[in-house]
Amino acid sequence: MNGDDLRISSRMAALLFDALGVERLRVELRGRSEELDSTLWRWREVAIRERQRALSSILGTKIASSSDVDASSPVMTAAQVAEQAALTTRAVTKAATQGRLPGRRIAGVWLFDRTTAEAWAEERRIA
Repeated sequence: MNGDDLRISSRMAALLFDALGVERLRVELRGRSEELDSTLWRWREVAIRERQRALSSILGTKIASSSDVDASSPVMTAAQVAEQAALTTRAVTKAATQGRLPGRRIAGVWLFDRTTAEAWAEERRIA
């Protein structure tokens, strides 16, 4: 290994990306250096692919994106719940963070039990 190289697993890259808030930094530092932009962009792509791989593994099915969970799955993503409740995805994740909607964040993606989430969404539509 050359002193200029650092190699880590894609799993560790994704964990560090989230733990260190690299997406926020990537946006803040955009345009300062072409090399930095390129490196942070590649890091982001690795983190996204790793999240998709982990989520696919958990759900037992290959997915195209974190909002693309099969309708027959026992879980729903925040985007799917938001669509059913006629809310924004941010409103759904905020409800989950505050404990108003039971869910789990796995591989950087909020997942909700389909039955519970559909009932919660129905309550929101009625209110």
